Amino acid sequence: MWENVLINFNKHYKSYYHKNIHITLVIFLILIVSCGDPGGEQIFDGFSVSFINRTDQTLDAKILVGGFSDGVFYPTDSIIAKNVKTGTIMNGYFEDADRWKPDLDKIRNIPLERSYFKLKLSNGREEMLTVFNSTELFNLKLPNTKNFVGDYGRLFVTIFDTEVIGRAVEME
Repeated sequence: MWENVLINFNKHYKSYYHKNIHITLVIFLILIVSCGDPGGEQIFDGFSVSFINRTDQTLDAKILVGGFSDGVFYPTDSIIAKNVKTGTIMNGYFEDADRWKPDLDKIRNIPLERSYFKLKLSNGREEMLTVFNSTELFNLKLPNTKNFVGDYGRLFVTIFDTEVIGRAVEME
């Protein structure tokens, strides 16, 4: 008789134990997934600008964005980066949530589909950004959205004694 009681107890205990273990595991997995890293990097709107200054002067740099038509640059917005130091290190400005968000509709109203960039330096030098080893002007196709997004808005500007070049992480 005691054997039957023990056998019934073991059957009920095992099924109760297995049922609760499964429920506990499911709840634990839901908590882990919902609190975990969503994966990937955050995506920010606008431009971040990194400078490499290969001259022998620390400079302030005003970067202008606008349209270019019939040989004329039409600036629509600008920002200033202070103290762009010399050397091969990147001086990053307008990073992450603090990105530069110019009004791209002003360029679209010119009407153009591409944005161009000009650099005005504190030593009086002014130049359109060009593509490395080329006379082609650096430009980006305007996005269908209000701002450039993610890596498409990450600009790199290199200042040499004879030219200023630009590139983006992603370009069309």
